[in-house]
Amino acid sequence: MSDNEYSRDKSRPILPVALAVIAVLVIVGAVYWLLQRGQPEPEVAVLPSAPVAEAPAPGISEPESEVGMSEEMEESAIPTEPTPPPVKLPPLDRSDADVIDFLLDASDGGFQEWLIQEHLIRKFVRAINALEEGKLVSQYRPFHDPQTPFTATANGEAWQINTENYGRYTPYLESLEQVGPERLANIYERYYPLLQQAYEELGVKKGDFKEVTIGALTRITKAPMPPQDATLARPSVTYRFSAAEFEQRSPVEKLLFRMGPENSQRLKKLAEDMLTELQ
Repeated sequence: MSDNEYSRDKSRPILPVALAVIAVLVIVGAVYWLLQRGQPEPEVAVLPSAPVAEAPAPGISEPESEVGMSEEMEESAIPTEPTPPPVKLPPLDRSDADVIDFLLDASDGGFQEWLIQEHLIRKFVRAINALEEGKLVSQYRPFHDPQTPFTATANGEAWQINTENYGRYTPYLESLEQVGPERLANIYERYYPLLQQAYEELGVKKGDFKEVTIGALTRITKAPMPPQDATLARPSVTYRFSAAEFEQRSPVEKLLFRMGPENSQRLKKLAEDMLTELQ
């Protein structure tokens, strides 16, 4: 297992950056949701019941001009929902305070312990761009590492992942699920101009940021499920998968292996729902 997640002595465990895909969307949707929930419900006009028209005598048709006028009057009487006023976004360099307030409120404080509260949009964009390539960022991360260190159990000359490790990722998933894919997608669309601006700063040429986001989410949905009882080797201070077919997987796929079957399925479901909302 080549990444630093399995180091006990020298390296920091790599953050579960796959979760940054959904959480980048969390930032944006919380803004939209909180702004909308404070607005009063639009009043709906109650239309009077239309009088029952007498049937015309046989052979006599109703004048066509009156029929058209009646339809136009009915259409114009239907009330339309008011368009919400545009919200002025803060400059990218000064967006952290607003983003953090809305994000913590939307998650009922669920992100408080693991969110790195500075340069959030830029860090999320960097994480998603890496995720689309199958990589995990180890610097400029948007999240703190899980508080519990990784552990493995010796089994003869081999090692196996302790199932207790799977719970390290549960708080991240619970926070994302609490906000929900629909609200996350609304936030993403609302904050998209700043996300695109931060993406352009990276100088990569892979289409716009929405294309990159869809690619990152798709990579999660297509990742294989964790292998059952896969053994580890420990040639140095870090652990590796013993089988080359697992060790040669991308860092993102091996992250899902470390999350365990249940949490991996939860993350894949969130990614699938987000794709449905965005597309």
